[in-house]
Amino acid sequence: MVWTIAEHFDTELLKKQVEIFQRDFAQEVSAEYIRLALERINDNIAWMTRNFDDIRNWLKNNGYDKHGSIHEIETS
Repeated sequence: MVWTIAEHFDTELLKKQVEIFQRDFAQEVSAEYIRLALERINDNIAWMTRNFDDIRNWLKNNGYDKHGSIHEIETS
């Protein structure tokens, strides 16, 4: 379950929450699952660090504003 939940975590804040979860529930949750979850979170953070600006620029250049709405794109 921890692995599945953490699959989409990509911030230091979410990583910290998993670390707190690990501390608070160490007896109930396998250390290996937590280790794998933290490894995945670190990978996700690294991916976001590498790609965030490119994705943001692509969205901006293809009709999406900073709020996620779509600008009307001319088709002429």
